[in-house]
Amino acid sequence: MPVFCTSTARPDTHLWDKIQVIGKRAGVNGFNLKTFRATRATERLRPKWLGGWGYDVPTVRDLLGHDEESESIWSYVSSIAKEVPIAEMNKNEENQHSTMSKPAAPNSAKVIPNDACGRQRNRAIIGMTRTKWRNGSEAEG
Repeated sequence: MPVFCTSTARPDTHLWDKIQVIGKRAGVNGFNLKTFRATRATERLRPKWLGGWGYDVPTVRDLLGHDEESESIWSYVSSIAKEVPIAEMNKNEENQHSTMSKPAAPNSAKVIPNDACGRQRNRAIIGMTRTKWRNGSEAEG
């Protein structure tokens, strides 16, 4: 069964010619059909948390039509094996940065009966000290 067909369900024998024209217009040179095949195989092997499909090696090997003795599948696996530690490191750095940039949650709300002008007003100020409020360093809400 052909992978790419025309509207009449016949094999598209001019697909490669069409791809070359599109690539030339886009300024992309030096690619071939194996590049598309390799990209798809790598996407299927890549874990879901990295944006891939999360397929296992035997499934992708079958989809590619490789026999069990074929070693070419391992080139795709090795490229993903290089991505995972880098992605985990980036994820850890992002988590550390996001926890450092968030203000700490207050334990309780402070009620200040007098504002800076001395008017009697109850204000529930979360995470603010009386000094900050009176000095006007926080916007009035």
